Amino acid sequence: MKISVIIPNLHSPLIAEVITAVRAQTIADQICEILIVGPDAHGLVITDHLVQHLSPTLRQSTSGARNLGAQSASGELLWFIDADVLPMPQALRSLVETQRQKHYACVSAGVIPEHDSYWRLAANLMAFPNCLSISTTGARNGTPSFCLLMTKAAWQEFGPYDESFGNACEDMDLSYRIMRGGGTIGCEPQAAVYHRPVRAQMADAFRRHQFYGTRLLLLVQTHASILPPSQATRIIQYGQPVAAPALLMLALLYVLRLMLQQPELRQFWYAVPAMAWLQYGFYLGAFVSAPEQRSI
Repeated sequence: MKISVIIPNLHSPLIAEVITAVRAQTIADQICEILIVGPDAHGLVITDHLVQHLSPTLRQSTSGARNLGAQSASGELLWFIDADVLPMPQALRSLVETQRQKHYACVSAGVIPEHDSYWRLAANLMAFPNCLSISTTGARNGTPSFCLLMTKAAWQEFGPYDESFGNACEDMDLSYRIMRGGGTIGCEPQAAVYHRPVRAQMADAFRRHQFYGTRLLLLVQTHASILPPSQATRIIQYGQPVAAPALLMLALLYVLRLMLQQPELRQFWYAVPAMAWLQYGFYLGAFVSAPEQRSI
């Protein structure tokens, strides 16, 4: 089966490395095209018989970039990979083999936890807690799109990404639509990748997770049948005066629950304070940025 690689890009300084890593895949002969979607101020995208540059001057959301790439793709499999993700050489093979064996509508890779940056480690643990290279292979209730293989048939049935979500929670929205439509989702941790966002300091990580939270209530509203309101969303919904300290406590409890449920995370016990702080940012983003949606 031919594979189309779709990489949403917004001036990523790593895009050339990502393209090189894609070319180095052990089954690169099955890749029919590499579609880079979005502007490249650094001039790192060099087109050739394999690499195409779509929408090189138009800035758009990650959702829109992925949609444009998928609409243009000719492969039977779509490999969505972000412009700050570096896949190991066997990553694509592992994804393809797992998809064939399990018949997943889509299957995600596993992020390698790196210890060089405390806040980047914490951000990766919070963004992908069950999609790490140390996670267990199997089905998931939802998956992010940082490195996601999807069949073209599944895309045609369940896509596209809902662009009203912009760059936050759009992947979870698609996941829930797949599940509601009877499709299955999986994770293959052996498809290991490095996720290396350029900004890896505390303030940058907090702002990013706060931004993710701005679409939390929209996600819960859209998928109320499978996402009943949690204690956090109830507090966000009604906007109690004690919201900030309550949400901070709930963020810590959320992280501790992750540690209990997923033993592989316990080796990162020292990251718990940072993980809780980022989860608090996620809740805070929902609380302060979406007051008009507090009617769920």
